[in-house]
Amino acid sequence: MEASINSREETTAFDPFYLEIKHADDLPQWLKLRHDIRAKLDKLMANKHRSLPADFDAGLRAINERIAAYNNHVPNAYLRKPSLSSDNWLDEYEAWQ
Repeated sequence: MEASINSREETTAFDPFYLEIKHADDLPQWLKLRHDIRAKLDKLMANKHRSLPADFDAGLRAINERIAAYNNHVPNAYLRKPSLSSDNWLDEYEAWQ
């Protein structure tokens, strides 16, 4: 167990992004959006059986607006995420976790 902790500490010690975030007073906008999107997806998942279809669709639209903002702020196109639909949202929920 101790070896894995030391390995993790060594890895993060040489990661410039980690060092920048560790000492930053505030997170970059894209990380804030990522956290917000995850929270909204968790809420949508918790209420999926209790919500009306119109409420569910409104929830997806609100999340898609956040995803669009997230995609505009990520530092690399590789980090961009697709929009959600009623067909793909469960798969994308897993990808956001």
